[in-house]
Amino acid sequence: MAFPTSLENSVYKLIGSKLKKVRIEKDLTQDFIAQIIGSSKASVANYEKGDQAIYISDLYKIAFNLGIEIKEFLPTIDEIKKMDPDYKIPAAEDLNKNEKASLGAFIKKIREEVKKGE
Repeated sequence: MAFPTSLENSVYKLIGSKLKKVRIEKDLTQDFIAQIIGSSKASVANYEKGDQAIYISDLYKIAFNLGIEIKEFLPTIDEIKKMDPDYKIPAAEDLNKNEKASLGAFIKKIREEVKKGE
């Protein structure tokens, strides 16, 4: 298992804060969100703190059930830059073979998750 990078940690925290904001605005409990995704209240609390990554398919379930767009949960590039100003995304040609394979697998997984949500 790979450990999350500082960028991933920033993204987890931003998604979590957006999830919490939406939940509170809609006057919902963590238990309710947990029921939507078939998880526990503790997991939702971890998602909201950014201590644990949430599956994109679970974000789709939440968005669908709350009648909002998934983009409400996703951070913008500017938000990420503010949270992690020193992070630089490497150019593709600078990646080694394993990094390219990992990136390719990640992109493939995201595409599959998006197709599931359509």
